Amino acid sequence: MSHRMWLQNSIGACFLALMTWASGGDAAAQDPRAPDSPLVNPRSELPFGTLPDQLPGPPRFEGEPPPGASMPPSTLPGRMFGPPMAPGYSPFSPFREQGTPLIPPGGMLGPASARQIFPPTGSSPIEFPLPLPAASGDGPDRAGEPRRSQRGLPFPPFDFGPAGGDSARRPSMADLLSRTTAPGLPTPPRSTTEKDRPASLQLEDVLVSAERSYPPFLAYIQERLIAAGNFRSAEGAFDLNLNMDARNWGLGYYKRNVFDVFFEQPTTLWGAKLFAGYRLGIGDWPIYYQYLQTNQGGAYVSGMDVPLLRGGRIDPKRAKLYQAQLERQKVEPAISKQRIELFKNASKAYWNWVAAGQTYLVLESLLKLAELRTRFLDRQVQLGVGSPIELTDNQRVVLSRENFLIAANRQLQVAALELSLYLRDGTGFPMIPDARRLPNQFPPTPSPVPDAFPEDLQVSLRLRPELRVLQLEYRKAGIDLDLAKNNTLPAMNFYVYGEQNVGPPVPLQNKGPYILETSILFDVPLQRRVARGRVLAVDAELRQAQLRIQFARDRITADVKLAMANLQAADQQRTRYRQNVELNLRLQQAEQRRFNLGATTVLFLTFREQFTADAKVAAIEAESKYQAALAEYRAALGIDALPPPSEPGS
Repeated sequence: MSHRMWLQNSIGACFLALMTWASGGDAAAQDPRAPDSPLVNPRSELPFGTLPDQLPGPPRFEGEPPPGASMPPSTLPGRMFGPPMAPGYSPFSPFREQGTPLIPPGGMLGPASARQIFPPTGSSPIEFPLPLPAASGDGPDRAGEPRRSQRGLPFPPFDFGPAGGDSARRPSMADLLSRTTAPGLPTPPRSTTEKDRPASLQLEDVLVSAERSYPPFLAYIQERLIAAGNFRSAEGAFDLNLNMDARNWGLGYYKRNVFDVFFEQPTTLWGAKLFAGYRLGIGDWPIYYQYLQTNQGGAYVSGMDVPLLRGGRIDPKRAKLYQAQLERQKVEPAISKQRIELFKNASKAYWNWVAAGQTYLVLESLLKLAELRTRFLDRQVQLGVGSPIELTDNQRVVLSRENFLIAANRQLQVAALELSLYLRDGTGFPMIPDARRLPNQFPPTPSPVPDAFPEDLQVSLRLRPELRVLQLEYRKAGIDLDLAKNNTLPAMNFYVYGEQNVGPPVPLQNKGPYILETSILFDVPLQRRVARGRVLAVDAELRQAQLRIQFARDRITADVKLAMANLQAADQQRTRYRQNVELNLRLQQAEQRRFNLGATTVLFLTFREQFTADAKVAAIEAESKYQAALAEYRAALGIDALPPPSEPGS
């Protein structure tokens, strides 16, 4: 039964194909899988009606819809738009929010959709997508060699149709590279008009996103709560204490009961401790315990305990409280230090991404020159006025520049992934920047002023948070030293106790209604080795803190000098690289004119083009290094330690 159904379906498919071929209809009628075709099989209208191995383009995940079919209500993995995606990759599409049509499931931009998403600019001499010449395309080579895509290159074959019309336009190198992009990685930059181009990604956007969402920085901000919790814990030593006890002697000769309720309040005023409460002592009391016996209404008691020597000016509880307060003050400069480091690293990642994108564009334009020359030389060879060996040499140049472009694309992907660690969305997840958001050029930055170095040095000594942290550490060690010296003193406490009895007196009791007691308590270890040893240790810690502060000043001075030297060197290098680009452009233009006149060969023109591209790439790298050196100089000055002003001019 299954064989009969298969045979019937096969005969029906052949009949439909013959009818379509005979009718000579458009492309939609020739392809039964086209979404607008009237011959669509009812099963192919379902999201998963076509098997993945029967879809055009490279292999894909199972469950991906055919071209033109709507997506099912799920987030199944697969390449729904753009480059290939890994399983579980977020289906978010930046094109959908901007109202731009999605890239078809085949993963390639066709001629019509490419012009719709990335329309060509009127100022560009090269249309988009760029036509590839036959010698560098996927057609048969002149010597009968297999297609270039069959020789191991990662480019799939394309059918470009006859020359001349829109169907002859071949995808640009950016489209070719997008088909070999790794899952989840950004696509290369594409030439777009200013209307369709999204807003450029600025450094301020990256810094704001990093400060708001960078996990290590947010984790360090939690030190504020940790320090606040430790400070509150230290304050707990001065909490109001409630003490209650009830004792009963029901057996024995003296049957008695006593009940106590006391409030005790330690203070930071010279270590004094206050107490007050109520006591009720009834029954038969021996004479040596009659101080606990009260009148029948009980007694109200109060008093205080004041240390005169040891524990007077400072004690362990107050020392811990003072040090916890210093720890809270130390958190802010420590966070400022992390903020400086974060801004420096984020700035470097941003400029590295900008440099990688501009390098890609330079190499892409270099490849387009070679591809256009291939078409020109191929036409000359066909007319019999050109040299086949020059055409072959130019084909070699195209292959070499394609490899360079692939490597540049990989560097751009790496830079974008590094930048995504600092550029995050509203939920805090890394956001890979769109290559179309690359700035057109580096921002104009003035050259460094060496005369301002003394003033910059003073600014760095005021703003760098390392000095503040070390100064607070020195103050903490000073508190330890005060405590150690105080512990060498003898303990001498002044004790005052008052009692007022209420109610009728107990018979045979020799006790008045008012009682007042004062005492002096004295205690001292004779050797005092614990306290003296602690003094020696803390004194050494203080000298260590002083040396650290001195070295921190020297380190800051050296950092500012080194950053200024690097900034000056980077500025001088970028100036000379710019001049080098201008000279190479003049030589290339002269060599191009000689080539047009037939006075030179492709080899020498290729050399000039390569020298110019190398000079441009070197100038881009020099500009990126200057921006990185500028970020290092800002970090050396500690400018980013201060939060941005809340109001203009504040």
